[in-house]
Amino acid sequence: MRESSAVLVHFLEEYQRLNEKVNNTLRDYLGDPGVVQTRNLRAAVRRLDSAIRVLPKKTREEKAVKRCHERCVELLKVTSRIRDLDILEDRIAKHPRDATVTLLLNNLQEEREEFVSNSTSAAWKLFEHHPPSLVKGHLPRLTGRVEDVVKKLDDDIARELQEVVKDPARVEELHSLRKHCKRLRYTLELFPSMGQYSRLVILLRKWQDLLGEIRDSDVIMDYLSRAKPTDAVRAMLASERSFRQRRYSAFVQTCRRGSQERGFSLLDKRTPLR
Repeated sequence: MRESSAVLVHFLEEYQRLNEKVNNTLRDYLGDPGVVQTRNLRAAVRRLDSAIRVLPKKTREEKAVKRCHERCVELLKVTSRIRDLDILEDRIAKHPRDATVTLLLNNLQEEREEFVSNSTSAAWKLFEHHPPSLVKGHLPRLTGRVEDVVKKLDDDIARELQEVVKDPARVEELHSLRKHCKRLRYTLELFPSMGQYSRLVILLRKWQDLLGEIRDSDVIMDYLSRAKPTDAVRAMLASERSFRQRRYSAFVQTCRRGSQERGFSLLDKRTPLR
């Protein structure tokens, strides 16, 4: 397929915008690694990660690009636990407290401080060696690469959907599905010529929200299951189980409505880029 100059120009502009967004959120996070700053940084880095993943192989393997990608992955990894701790503290703090719950909240704050120390080190590494600039020459056969990435994500999502709609206990598969949905959405949003998938982007965003709530409940239930089983802890566990079941049921309903029309594949046969 012949490359479209408009597609290349738009991608380069979007890539530069993502670079600036990552640098801005890194500054904010390094100044104050709070809850909002952590969330904003992770969202910006994930979008940049998605952009790097669609680069042609030769460009992805260039030293500067590869190093940037590795540092994006590292930063996402070390801030993942901070994100979980923030969710835990926010959700647990909304429930009535006893001595055990108070102790849990204190422990969460102490654990967060320890993880923030590691995360700021990873943030500095990415900030000091920011993503390299790209030009059109870095994007040979970009169209084909994007289509391959999108197809692979669609295949991964279709496979995981078939597993999770049958079994709510597939915790890791549900978590993986959420990551793949997020990556597919971010990839589609990189290219305006994929506008025919605007409804799919909306669906993926909805799935992200539902799967994110399910993931939050899984993290909270795992944490509380290891705490002293006081009345307050048991009440929180029961509340989370009920909430998770409602979110899982809502997710399955949206999946089955769509699968009646197209199976578990999210994409049609049209060419994504043109």
